[in-house]
Amino acid sequence: MPDPGPFFASFDGRVAPPAPDTNQKRKKTWLLTVLSLIGIAPFIIFVGFLFDPQRPVQDLRAFRVPSGSMCPTICANERIIADIAAYKNGAPQRADVIMLSTKFSDALFIKRVIAVGGDTVKQGTAGEILVNGNPLPSISICGKPETGGQSEGEEDIKFDTVKVPEQSFFCGGRQLEE
Repeated sequence: MPDPGPFFASFDGRVAPPAPDTNQKRKKTWLLTVLSLIGIAPFIIFVGFLFDPQRPVQDLRAFRVPSGSMCPTICANERIIADIAAYKNGAPQRADVIMLSTKFSDALFIKRVIAVGGDTVKQGTAGEILVNGNPLPSISICGKPETGGQSEGEEDIKFDTVKVPEQSFFCGGRQLEE
């Protein structure tokens, strides 16, 4: 018969349970501490990215989108948060959704980058857009168009072949997503 371990008897004859093993209690506490740290580490890393001193929060801006030119990806009256300094250290890449202004207007426009400096953009025979001779890859969208097609007064855009200058990009809106 195994040794029942230490036990204590009270004056009324009841037997008290064995004293807890302090090593086992320490192991449990240590294990809970490790598991807690593993569980909280991703949260700490996430918060660290949000408040990274190299990427200040003041570069984030909230906007209300006034038009459906990018719908269904971004539709009229939706609210977005944009990182104003996102391209401070590098240029946009193909398929990026960007905010831009033009020399003709102080307004900000939301568009998708179709081609970057050095690319050739032309219209195919069926109206598709060709970048460097290849059809524009399909872009995954997150919703359904508001109008189900072209808006009133909107027609297919016709354009000549364009060689995108270095340090420039070629953009488009909803037409790419239909």
